[in-house]
Amino acid sequence: MNDEADHSLEDSDDAPGWDAIEAALAPIYGDREPMHYGTVLPMSLGGQDPLQGISAYKNLEPQPHYHFVTFGFSELYEKESDDPDVSGFGFELTFRLACGADAPEEPPHWPLNFLQNLGRYVFSTGNAFDERHHMTLNGPIALGEETDITAIMLMLDPQLQEIDTPNGKLKFLQIVGLCTDEHHLIEEGYFDAVALRVEKTAPLAITEIWRDSILKDPKTLDEITASEPSTNQSEVFGSIAQWEEADGKLLIQIGATVVRQLKGILKNVLSQGESGVVYGKGSGIVFQPGDGVEWEVDEGLLIVTLPPELAAALADSMQAERGVFSVPETDLVAIEVLPVDIKDADGNVIKTVG
Repeated sequence: MNDEADHSLEDSDDAPGWDAIEAALAPIYGDREPMHYGTVLPMSLGGQDPLQGISAYKNLEPQPHYHFVTFGFSELYEKESDDPDVSGFGFELTFRLACGADAPEEPPHWPLNFLQNLGRYVFSTGNAFDERHHMTLNGPIALGEETDITAIMLMLDPQLQEIDTPNGKLKFLQIVGLCTDEHHLIEEGYFDAVALRVEKTAPLAITEIWRDSILKDPKTLDEITASEPSTNQSEVFGSIAQWEEADGKLLIQIGATVVRQLKGILKNVLSQGESGVVYGKGSGIVFQPGDGVEWEVDEGLLIVTLPPELAAALADSMQAERGVFSVPETDLVAIEVLPVDIKDADGNVIKTVG
């Protein structure tokens, strides 16, 4: 990515979506020029970076931080998608990273790679983000930093919210960093209680990558878990969600990085009469409760019906390691866990899960 002051199309009529984003930022930053990192060769033209650019503002209020804003999840130029009411994927991402008051105007570059990596996931899978989504990062948010921020959740950016553009609506979804144990608690159904406390660790839900977990004080954990879980995670985003059918039997294949979340769906979501889904690259697997074991493929989605007690037993059998997991109660369905390579911004494998 290169530093640029403006987008590549200087005529504002050529980039109405881009101009709408800049107009939304104007009440906050006025005519200040951000540090802008434009993509020389975007993915749409054969490059590796899906986003057209990322702007970063150093903001001293109400606490010093860098405010990153993406350009490219929405339709920046002419309207191309079929939905007239939504621009592209319907969102842009923002990220607020704490810094010192005397920090330079130029931000650290790891958030740029981080945001582009999220872009690669969205563009390669077609899975759009939304408010209240959360996901593990399978490692520290910033490689080489001493941090326990290993997951994220999404909320509306408190200053930008949602806007109308000539190409449709878009939300500004702010990334908020989560410590490992905070995300585990969210996966257990305590999203609202955890999110409320995390957002209060800094104004505007600024992410401080060196902060302690809100659960460092045992009393906080007791307060949160004193009530029943209010929400169970019903959507899981991974890289592998595929299946094979042979001789009237179904083999479901998922990546090792989503085993924990899938176990929660099978044990907690189906038992409440609800459905859950695991998304992969261009595919998805829906799990729903029912009286027997059935499955069908509908518009690219595999829909699997399982009795809740069978689903729970299947969950108990699964491990986050390579292997095929099944239960004695049925030979109709099994789950194969496949290893997943975690890569850095340059595509180098830094570890393998499973």
